[in-house]
Order: sequence, then structure tokens, then C-alpha cells
Amino acid sequence: MTRGSKTVSTSRLLAIAATFSVASMAQASDLPPPEGLDQIVDDGAKWEHIHSAQCFTEGIAHDADGNVFFSDIASTADC
Repeated sequence: MTRGSKTVSTSRLLAIAATFSVASMAQASDLPPPEGLDQIVDDGAKWEHIHSAQCFTEGIAHDADGNVFFSDIASTADC
């Protein structure tokens, strides 16, 4: 396989992955909110963007004062 055909294969694979991602997001937006969400989040609550540019985070938790904590794995400009 030549380098050019590897690039085409990679591009094709990325296009397929992007198509499935968009399709799954569209399908997920049609879903109703999870049951019991109203018991955790107030009806008038507004979502607030608190952070971006993360590659992978885990261990999300909060305390009684409303602070949100998480671990940040490999936050780089390349991810």
C-alpha cells in the first residue's frame, strides 16, 4: 500500500466516524431527559459552561458548596 492510499483510507475512516458521530448526536437530542433529573436539578436552573479544551476527564464530583471537581488527563493543544 502506498502512502497516498493510506491517506485516502484514513480520510475515509474519519469521514465515516464523523457521520456516525453526527447521527448519534441528532438521535440523542430527541431523547427525553432522564427520569428523576427534576429531583436533582431545579426546574429554573441554567447550564453554565465552566471549562473547555479537555481531552479526557474523569472522577467528576461536587461538594455541598456547589464546587465541581474532576481529574484532567493529558490536556494538550494536540488532543
